[in-house]
Amino acid sequence: MTALVWKDLQHHARQWLWSLLVATTGGIFIGVIIISWYSAQQWSAARADASQSAEYIKLTGILGSNLVGYAGLSVAVVVSSTLALTVTAQARSHALWKIIGIPSRRIRSIILAQTGIIGLLGGLIGGLVALPATDWYLLTWRDLQTYPADMPVITPVFAVPLTIAITAAFCILGGLGAARRAGGPHPHLAVDRRGPLPVQRRHGPDRRAGQPR
Repeated sequence: MTALVWKDLQHHARQWLWSLLVATTGGIFIGVIIISWYSAQQWSAARADASQSAEYIKLTGILGSNLVGYAGLSVAVVVSSTLALTVTAQARSHALWKIIGIPSRRIRSIILAQTGIIGLLGGLIGGLVALPATDWYLLTWRDLQTYPADMPVITPVFAVPLTIAITAAFCILGGLGAARRAGGPHPHLAVDRRGPLPVQRRHGPDRRAGQPR
């Protein structure tokens, strides 16, 4: 199955590269959200005044919730939809797999493996690019006039692995529905179990009536 997974990725490289680009972009956004939120939390917790620290932590929680709620949800929808469209666009190839006798369960496993590979690669590249991209993103926080412009960027150890896991999960979820449809009965291959259709006879006067036998 591994050979078929990689050969099909190479055969449809143009479509999968587009999905990888979208997954990488989503991974960058996810990584930036994780690092920014963690940096703000650590900076807020390091305030000397306990009441001021608690206020900053509360504000950071609200800001992080907004980032996850709006940006994170948008990334999830875009990445999942792109992977679903990529898999759906290959419906003809999946139908050919069924013709040559590949079981439906194996087809679903191959598709989910492909979407998982795209998610892992996109999450890895996006998580690494998010490390320098967070510095640029935090410059936009100057408008809030709450955090200092020189707030240090603190990258947690789990930033890249978590980015990979979340990106891969979004990709697999996006391809899950398309994988089920691809593994199901294809409309061009469905067998009509009702048997042959009855022959319709025309009702009208018998032309042979009146003719001599």
